[in-house]
Amino acid sequence: FLIMGLIELYQTEFNADDLTDAAILQQQMFRDYRDENAGGFFLTAKENSELPARPKELYDGAMPSANSVSFLNLLQLARLTGDPEWEKAASGMARAFSGTVKHYPSAYTYFLMGADFSLSKSREIVVVGDPEAADTRAMLSVLNSRFAPNQVVLLKSEQNAAQLEKIAGFTAGM
Repeated sequence: FLIMGLIELYQTEFNADDLTDAAILQQQMFRDYRDENAGGFFLTAKENSELPARPKELYDGAMPSANSVSFLNLLQLARLTGDPEWEKAASGMARAFSGTVKHYPSAYTYFLMGADFSLSKSREIVVVGDPEAADTRAMLSVLNSRFAPNQVVLLKSEQNAAQLEKIAGFTAGM
């Protein structure tokens, strides 16, 4: 959920530190919680030996499961950074959980949001300009004027260009 919050915060304030932190935490999640064999993520870290089993939750109740949130996080990170490894990991999650979701889709509503993001045409938008300039603010205002769940937005400026190019290399020529 912290990764989700950082992605949302980045797309609100466009502080490249937030996007960088989201990617770092996602890598840590891979190292500590990923189920290499069956896909998805466990609820406990691999070095936690106190439990006899490592639970893994997918059911989305009043609060979405960590796996459902992670699925959408991976897809958004793939679009925001241009890193195909995030997309590959998300595809693995879709394969791992598709049978379960197919039998009772209404129990996996947040996971289905990720499926919609994955299967629908998404829009990746890079706005290049001074974040304080009127034209840049007007463009961002238009982008935020309607609900667009399958859209991700990056803002590249002189101030964040070097850092953004590190996390989203495809922005280097913009």
